[in-house]
Amino acid sequence: MSMSALQEQAVGSDKGLAPAAEPLCWWKQRHSWVFAGIIVINLPLAWCFVRSLISIDQWVVQRWATCIVLGMVGLVLGQLYLAAIWLAFGGLSAPLRMALVALVIVSGALLGVTAATDVSEMVLMKLFAVGISLLIVLLAQIVLAPLRWMTGWRIDFHPAYHPKDNTGRMQLHIWHYMALTLVIALPLGIYQGLTAISNDAGHIFAVTTLAASMTLLVAAPLTWVLLVRQRVLRAIAILLAGLGLAAVTGVAMTVIIDGMPILSWNSVAMLCMLAGVMISVAANILLLRWQGLQLFCVKRTASG
Repeated sequence: MSMSALQEQAVGSDKGLAPAAEPLCWWKQRHSWVFAGIIVINLPLAWCFVRSLISIDQWVVQRWATCIVLGMVGLVLGQLYLAAIWLAFGGLSAPLRMALVALVIVSGALLGVTAATDVSEMVLMKLFAVGISLLIVLLAQIVLAPLRWMTGWRIDFHPAYHPKDNTGRMQLHIWHYMALTLVIALPLGIYQGLTAISNDAGHIFAVTTLAASMTLLVAAPLTWVLLVRQRVLRAIAILLAGLGLAAVTGVAMTVIIDGMPILSWNSVAMLCMLAGVMISVAANILLLRWQGLQLFCVKRTASG
């Protein structure tokens, strides 16, 4: 089956798209305010997660505490993934979308750091938290942004928010390559900034990249399962494959970096982190799907 036919069946044909000449006023729609409310709720949740991490860290001598800690980390990673798919597939213009996503990420990171008890290094911790959060979201864009450009997929509440794209599927223009170069350069710039505040920036960058990859392997197929009603069995199979690959990556990370055996509490903790990612993503997307969130394609089909 061709890529065009697959996208028509999975995402929906252009016949269901509302004409771009009659855009909706987003500020008059209930789903817009529900979406904004969920974003606002997620900000103090980040503070609660970090505060819980600090409290649980006092019990870190207990092996099971590691599972809870990484489970909390998974919840935060899930929130960052949601920001990444909003940046990649959301509406509004690209500059405005980037500004809003950056504002949310920076606000969440700064709010989370205020949960720390050691105020003597507060400035350093704020810079570190903002850098790591932006790094995870930007690393995800290396995969998600080209997917948006080539497939024409959008995640929004109504197709009328998005104009039709007359370019063919799986096609990129010169400005796409220029934008992709910028997307790749930004994480490297953040890495250079981390070297100024940490002597272990290389290790931090590697671990962050692995964490972002594991999150994407699990959360992206889960997003498809929750938003696309066709080919559910295939989507579930891809989700299980992604979960397995992410679990293997996590266990390998504990063995190589931490020197732990394969069957250890650290391996179980990695699975708890993936579970935290799935819970965070599923809870938010299901709430938004109740308001009409959907995945659709704005590119014209061969027959359109």
